[in-house]
Amino acid sequence: MKSVRLMHALCRRVEHTSLARLSVVELRRQYAEKCDSVIKGVVVGVYAKEGDRQPRMTPSGEKFDDRVQGKITDLIRETGLNGQLGKGRVFMNVDAEFRAVAVVGVGRDGAGFNDLEMIDEGMENARVAAGDCLSMYRGCMSGAAACVGVIRAAAALSLPLNITALLPLCENMPSGMAAKPGDVVSLLNGKTLGFVDVSKAGVMAMADPLLYGQTTYKPRMVVDVATVGYAVCPALGGAAAGIFSNSNFVYKQFEKAGGLTGDRVWRLPLWRYFKELIMPNETFDISNRGRGPASSCIAAAVLHELVPCVDWAHLDIRNVGMLTRHNPLPYLLKDRMTGRPTRTIVQFLYQIACPDSK
Repeated sequence: MKSVRLMHALCRRVEHTSLARLSVVELRRQYAEKCDSVIKGVVVGVYAKEGDRQPRMTPSGEKFDDRVQGKITDLIRETGLNGQLGKGRVFMNVDAEFRAVAVVGVGRDGAGFNDLEMIDEGMENARVAAGDCLSMYRGCMSGAAACVGVIRAAAALSLPLNITALLPLCENMPSGMAAKPGDVVSLLNGKTLGFVDVSKAGVMAMADPLLYGQTTYKPRMVVDVATVGYAVCPALGGAAAGIFSNSNFVYKQFEKAGGLTGDRVWRLPLWRYFKELIMPNETFDISNRGRGPASSCIAAAVLHELVPCVDWAHLDIRNVGMLTRHNPLPYLLKDRMTGRPTRTIVQFLYQIACPDSK
């Protein structure tokens, strides 16, 4: 009889263990599925106060700690975080809505952190960061990768064109020499560019290379390819790359090339309206962000200021040049880099080199 009861108890324990493992697997699967769409995180600041053994959280961090019933305080105590400037930890699955919580030290009270210098009360050190999986942003170098592919294809085709590709390669990393909001840089043409928004760093990276290429190589046409503005993503999805151009001829050639390759482009406005959003400022000539939500058009307006004379086209491939998402094209692998719009640019160069006789 005792052996029968023992068997029943063991069976129930195995059943509960299996259910627990299944629940953990389902939970992980749920987070994995969420990673394919949108992940939300939050950054919480902690600082050291003289006389206190434990670091303190910023006011907004305390609000978030209350929301999660003191879990952040416990994690800070367990990991030994002391509020040292720039040092922190990332904790996962602390909150149902915000999957990742980054606890970052902001320095000592009165030096690195000051309660009296809060700019946006309640959100100065705890800001919601909502976006796609970070692995997607490996594709921010897709413009440079497309240019390398174009050069190799043009050489293989022996196109009778003098083509030069400039690849401004840099890594987005924090350091004591890194650019930060509020910096003003002087460009090669003498104009000053204000660094207002860190998410518009692509414009900063493209500015001087555009000027250098024009002064050094004296081109008759300039085509730049970059992932600079998010606005093309909701506007065009994965159907076509956004193109801005000061030449109808250049755009028509790109339109024809996109129709032949299937990797289309769609023209977006380059009006003076957008230049007015980036120009008027008392401390610098051009803003890297401008005003308003039209981020792709504003970025194109900044770049257009740097290419005043020659025929020019700007391809914003933020929506098509990164990871493949929900794409019906059979030759593009899901969650892999697309390589777009390399074929369209190669076809464009072929049309310029070998124009129709009509």
